[in-house]
Order: sequence, then C-alpha cells, then structure tokens
Amino acid sequence: MGGAVPELIVRREGATGWILFSNPAKHNAVTYEMLGALPGAVAKHERDGAVRVIALAGEGKSFVSGADLSEYAATVDRTTQLRATAERNLKELQAIIEACNASEDYKEGLTAIREKRAPQFKGR
Repeated sequence: MGGAVPELIVRREGATGWILFSNPAKHNAVTYEMLGALPGAVAKHERDGAVRVIALAGEGKSFVSGADLSEYAATVDRTTQLRATAERNLKELQAIIEACNASEDYKEGLTAIREKRAPQFKGR
C-alpha cells in the first residue's frame, strides 16, 4: 500500500483480509485519500498468500455513506472556474481564427502548404 491512511484500516484475520472504512463521524464518507488508498489495500491482500477472501466493512452504524462531499465541493468550484476560463479562451481563439480565415495571407499560406511550396505573401 502507498501510505497509511488512518480512515482505511487494512488487516488480516486468518484467511480473511479486512478493509475497514473508519470515518464514523461522517458515516464513513469516502475521502479522496481513502479512495486513492483502496487499490493498494486490495493489492496488499492479493499479495498475501494466506488471504482467501477480502471483506469490506464500515466502522460504526454505516458501511459507507458515499463520497465526502465537503472535499468534492472545492473540486466542483475549481472545475467551474476552469470551465469559464476555457470558454472565454475558446471564444477569443475562435475570433482570431475567423480573422485569420478572412485574410489573404492565411489563404495563401494554406495553399502553399497544400502545394508544398513557399508562400508568396503580397506586399512583402
């Protein structure tokens, strides 16, 4: 397993490899860290020749309540900001492309590329 994650307890009892979600204050809501550590926890049990079955359990009253939304909210905010920036940049790029498409130099440049020759720009 990569690093130990306190909310993901990995242990073996006889032939059973246990993975215990231990975040009872949030009904074992899964954090990014827990989710990232889960494949390593499974791999640790897979490498142990004494483990015949892997069991998942939750500490307290709940198994797992889902994702820890308090962590994901920041990601959603950042994603929204990035999307807005990307849309602005795309509009600016489209305006530049439209301006270039209208220019004679652009058309001559594309023709020269297609014809595998050096462009012959007017006025230069």
